[in-house]
Amino acid sequence: MGSTDSESARVTVYPADAPFLVMQQRAWLPTLWIDGLTNVPYRLEYSTNLGSATWLPLTDLTLPNSPFVFNDPAISNSSLRYDRILPR
Repeated sequence: MGSTDSESARVTVYPADAPFLVMQQRAWLPTLWIDGLTNVPYRLEYSTNLGSATWLPLTDLTLPNSPFVFNDPAISNSSLRYDRILPR
């Protein structure tokens, strides 16, 4: 065990009940599974660059149930894409 100093890093801490996003193949199409709190507003965003400070809004939604399945046909049009979900 040991430690070392390093450059400063920005860390974002989300609460334990923050939404969880998983992409899976379903009927040969990419599908987003969102596990989060119901009746809470969220924003689903995407980017083609994981390190980008600019993420584009995909949709605002409130989960009627959890997990919630979200199908976005545009996912398959991108060769590289990252998705994230945030509380609004």
